[in-house]
Amino acid sequence: MRYFIFCFVLFIVANITYAATQHPILQKIQEKQADINTATLAIRSGNSEQPTTWQLTHIETQVFLGKLLKNAPALHIDAALYQSLSNPTPNYQGVEVALVSFNGQKIANLLIFNQQIQNTEGYALKADMGRELELWLFGTAKLLKQQLLATQVIPIFSFKQCLLLNNLIIETVPRQCLLPNNNILLDVSERPTLKELEIQNFEDCLKNGKALIKAFPRRCLAAGGRIFTEPPRLVNLGNDLKQNEQDINIDEFLREYRNENNDMNF
Repeated sequence: MRYFIFCFVLFIVANITYAATQHPILQKIQEKQADINTATLAIRSGNSEQPTTWQLTHIETQVFLGKLLKNAPALHIDAALYQSLSNPTPNYQGVEVALVSFNGQKIANLLIFNQQIQNTEGYALKADMGRELELWLFGTAKLLKQQLLATQVIPIFSFKQCLLLNNLIIETVPRQCLLPNNNILLDVSERPTLKELEIQNFEDCLKNGKALIKAFPRRCLAAGGRIFTEPPRLVNLGNDLKQNEQDINIDEFLREYRNENNDMNF
């Protein structure tokens, strides 16, 4: 009994200490948590185009607030890799989250980007180790176009990341997680090295001599259980037809055919 009382007191002290060391913006969010109704996401791309946006459901908003306000882990298995990796899309600047109360009052605007949670002016509020919150936010996307964004702007290289993105899981051994771009991540313990993470697509995988899976479409297996799917090949019929016209003149072909088949009428 004393042990449980001790653990409870320790839990209360830890939460009080955490609240005392929180940034004032996070303290405000914690105080107003019950009043927050909506969270609207905007993907910052750094260009003049209209940003891609969607809104979290009320339940998703409360889950997001819970993740935002909980203690961040001191270490993360993917943290060091993310520090060394660049984003596939250089002008990507993060996920902006606008929190609004039931009466329409703006509570806060946050930016989640590259293992940091910031205010919109760029001041760090706390860490997002392993980009887990950033990935989870992309996992709330409602449309395929929105779901594809994560694979275009963030390096995705592990089964857990694919899981955070709320993708389809295929219950095989090992389990498979299917990304929206048709690439697959296997649930394996092997971790890719920074050098191996330079492989980002099917062509890179083949050039580096990785194992080819004979299927349709073809797939290539890279380190860390990453399976890249060969993209569809577009044939330029216009150029092909033009080339054929240069190689075979249809009038000459018919003339020769008539001479060889005099007994046929044209």
